[in-house]
Amino acid sequence: MDPVTIVQIVRTAVSLSDVVIKCIVGLRELKRKYYNAPLVVSTIIGQLDMAKAALDQLAKWNKPERDRDPRFQQLALQIDSSIDCFSPLVTSLEQRLKDFELTSKENLSTTQRLTFLWDEREISEFSVLLDRQVNAFNLLLQAINW
Repeated sequence: MDPVTIVQIVRTAVSLSDVVIKCIVGLRELKRKYYNAPLVVSTIIGQLDMAKAALDQLAKWNKPERDRDPRFQQLALQIDSSIDCFSPLVTSLEQRLKDFELTSKENLSTTQRLTFLWDEREISEFSVLLDRQVNAFNLLLQAINW
């Protein structure tokens, strides 16, 4: 298996950052349309904003000389692993928001639409998983800065 390079990590972080932006926009639109959206939606927006900031920091690492330094090669593997854990969360959220858009065109009540998007238990579990990933990104960025 070829080693992961910083350049590859940066590309992945940038593309994942685009998905995060779509999710933030979708959730903000959801909040705007449905005033009785659960408070956890606002929390998830905040968590995604923090994750976006972390991904933006990773994108600044696009320096080819770092690919030759063994310390950065090991770090690239750790960053790649973190992104691999975060990516399914964000892509599943993006898909749910797309599905929600399609369903919201049907004649459903606000409660039915939000329930279609998530039931209360699922949204809380998602928020916890997202929070863990955001915390992991923050720890990783602190380690990188040292």
